[in-house]
Amino acid sequence: MDEFGELLLAIYRGAREIPLQDFQEFALDHVKTIVHFDMARWGVSVQDSRGVDYHHPCVLNDPPEALQIYAEIRDQDISPRQVLDHPGRAFNYHLTALSSVDRSTSGIFAYARRFRHEHALIVGFKSPDTGLVKSVSLYGAYTNRPFTEVQRTFIQAVVPHLMEAWTINHAVHLEKMRALFGEKAWSMAIADGAGHLLFTEDDFESLLCSEWPASRHLTVPGPLYDAVTGRDTRSWYEGRALVVVATPIKGFLFLRGRRRLPVDSLKPRERQVARQIAQGLTHKEIARQLNIAPATVRNHMQSMLERSHVRNNAELVAQLKSAGY
Repeated sequence: MDEFGELLLAIYRGAREIPLQDFQEFALDHVKTIVHFDMARWGVSVQDSRGVDYHHPCVLNDPPEALQIYAEIRDQDISPRQVLDHPGRAFNYHLTALSSVDRSTSGIFAYARRFRHEHALIVGFKSPDTGLVKSVSLYGAYTNRPFTEVQRTFIQAVVPHLMEAWTINHAVHLEKMRALFGEKAWSMAIADGAGHLLFTEDDFESLLCSEWPASRHLTVPGPLYDAVTGRDTRSWYEGRALVVVATPIKGFLFLRGRRRLPVDSLKPRERQVARQIAQGLTHKEIARQLNIAPATVRNHMQSMLERSHVRNNAELVAQLKSAGY
């Protein structure tokens, strides 16, 4: 089997086996065995009047300040415009030579020299549905080691597979998360640290629209993002129409959402009792656990039945389990 076929087999196998937070680095390491590069950047960005704005990409061998400085002078970088005018085509740049032609690009020239981005192979795609830009950039640090035309065409052929394998990796990881939490009825999505939705199940998109009507959500809505990232000192969001719980892992947000149920209207103390009921405890056992009178437990249970619109404890427990209590 040729190198191309072996690389694809390794990448697609890894898409099903490697954790999401490690997959991009895993795939790039495999690419590096065939097309050597010194630094790399693979991620999602947003295109605006100043070029592309990266948020939490996978970065190999570049210091953290590289992205910060790039953000200040990104309007001088002509490569994003060229790349996105020809989606899927790999461009082979000698960055410092290209930047030194025009004085208006002196900032990007100094940036390339400082971080040794002497050569670059760049491929990008802009999603017609979300408007998000997915790109892979490979950098060479030595002026006397340019990328070849053979390497350019190889990367052009490989990158679409990298993107597809990344999508598969998202879907596989969501299914593992679903099995871990045992929440088959919940819909799921993945966002990056900036709140860009990288992967959403159809039902999750419908849930967002039920709370915030829109034709398509490209990012996590502000109130939801603030809640699940801890800005409101909570780890979940309870809205008018939905409930969302987030699990942050290495720069990603794994979102689990469902429609709001009547049981979500329970008061804090009632929720404590509800959790005990879901575990099968009796009135007296719950009273001892919470240090309250058995009669108080019965009052809470009657209130919960009415508030949850159910007729008995069995129906209440079924709704509690659906709600994840």
